[in-house]
Amino acid sequence: ELVVMYTGVNSLIGVKFPPNLIRLRLDHNQINSLDGIEFPISLQSLDLTFNKIKSLNGVIFPPSLTYLGLSNNNITSLLGARFPPNLTRLSLRSNPISSLKGIIEPSPNVIQLLGEALPMQVNYFREKSSLKAARQSQKATLKEMSDLSQHSMQNQLKAVTSFLREGMEARAREH
Repeated sequence: ELVVMYTGVNSLIGVKFPPNLIRLRLDHNQINSLDGIEFPISLQSLDLTFNKIKSLNGVIFPPSLTYLGLSNNNITSLLGARFPPNLTRLSLRSNPISSLKGIIEPSPNVIQLLGEALPMQVNYFREKSSLKAARQSQKATLKEMSDLSQHSMQNQLKAVTSFLREGMEARAREH
């Protein structure tokens, strides 16, 4: 565990975290960006509450992360954010987030956590999921129709070919 609270630190660029770190507390500082930060793969808990973070675009959180605290920052958008699929707790309150558009491939449990944290904005994902399911169903139906059409055209082509062959054979017999 590493605790760096109330130190006024404003940047993590170049920081090398211990490789076996499980819990990292960086709350109550002046951190304004997570760009280029490499968190240890073993990290399970990350507290960044009460900082000045504006964006999560391009941040790579470790897949083992189960708690992510981001409350009381300056995050206005989650565009380009990629949350780890194993999150069980996500804190985003007191951020001026107006939209959830642009989150990269959120897992169902991340959508649920976002719904708990930002209930008004999560409708976007529910609608998007419904639209995606409808599109997949539509694609399957179109493929089925295409397959039927292709089969039907093949049968019609065989019938025309057979008709022409019979006609040519009849003319050949006449001559």
